[in-house]
Amino acid sequence: MEIRKSDGRRAGGKTAVAGQMQAIARSLTAAEKDLLLRRSNLRGFGELFFSLGMIALAGLFVIAWSHPIAWICAWFVFGTRQLGLVVLMHEAAHASLFRSRRLNEVLGSWICAAPFLLDIDE
Repeated sequence: MEIRKSDGRRAGGKTAVAGQMQAIARSLTAAEKDLLLRRSNLRGFGELFFSLGMIALAGLFVIAWSHPIAWICAWFVFGTRQLGLVVLMHEAAHASLFRSRRLNEVLGSWICAAPFLLDIDE
């Protein structure tokens, strides 16, 4: 198992991390895999509302206390939650955020992607 120093790939073409992930996946039972891969509308809505709620709370915090420290705190929240929405957009594009493909398309496109002028179809 020779690893090249240039890009971390083995001679067979797989990265060391990919090989480890495949070994872990082989050690899981079918029930454990189902549990990890199960899609849930409740979890999808929870993740979506958490990100949107944190953005709203950070905005309200700045409105209530217009101070440079409040702005700095809000910038961190805005940045992390925007990244969170883009991650949710990615999951919706793979139809893994919600159980319904239609929910993934509509909410992924309009709530997660549109604010950043992105499209989940491309």
